[in-house]
Amino acid sequence: MDSCVIGDVFRETSNHERKGRFTVENLNYVHCVLISDNCQLISKATASTSRDACDYPCAKLTLLPKNSTRTNQKDNYTVVLKEACFNTEARLTDPEDNDLLPNVIICFVSLEYRDESLLRITEITKKMEAHSWRCPLILVAFRQNPSEVPDEDVMTAIKSLARMSSVYSCIETSGISKKIIRHAVILSLLAARPTVAAMRQVSDFVVFDEEALKRKEEQSQPFRPRKPSLGERIEKLGELKKNRRNKSCKIQ
Repeated sequence: MDSCVIGDVFRETSNHERKGRFTVENLNYVHCVLISDNCQLISKATASTSRDACDYPCAKLTLLPKNSTRTNQKDNYTVVLKEACFNTEARLTDPEDNDLLPNVIICFVSLEYRDESLLRITEITKKMEAHSWRCPLILVAFRQNPSEVPDEDVMTAIKSLARMSSVYSCIETSGISKKIIRHAVILSLLAARPTVAAMRQVSDFVVFDEEALKRKEEQSQPFRPRKPSLGERIEKLGELKKNRRNKSCKIQ
């Protein structure tokens, strides 16, 4: 713990404050943490996944405005994703354990089981009220069975949580698909960068996927028959010569 004097005020500075005093943040990068019960969401969003030093799943997604290109780096935004389960996310969100805190947290809460849903909503509410999560929150409330009506108490708790000032957006959906996760990722950019949100909206962005682009380029290439090897050409030439010798000519 260091101490410093500001004017006539003497105060101590913590290790965390000293770490971030001269940090310059790259505004084209957004660090986002996904929190859920199954910890398999990043793999749904993209095939290009890996693991960090603490064995958390992670990935990078590039967001491009629809009227932009990959070469225009000024308009490109990179969202760095990390994923954790409930009760194991502290190492990614605790200010004392991280040099780089997330800019946005995305929480996925199931609406199917009343007691478990209320428990998760209560946990999130307590963390937001205690300022344990010091960033905007995007809430994704989902149910796997679209025909099932969520419990009334669960919906009341979700709506109450969504009204908190730190909650940037609340999405209610049936199931968790690649489209929903990427929609939440684009929302995380707008939540973390108000200047971008003032000029653009979710529909203005597309998620650039290296693997998808590669497959698209392969499909768009015209079909070209495989060139036969030298051995195949020699074998075919031998068959042609043999057929010529077997031919007979009849003159009437």
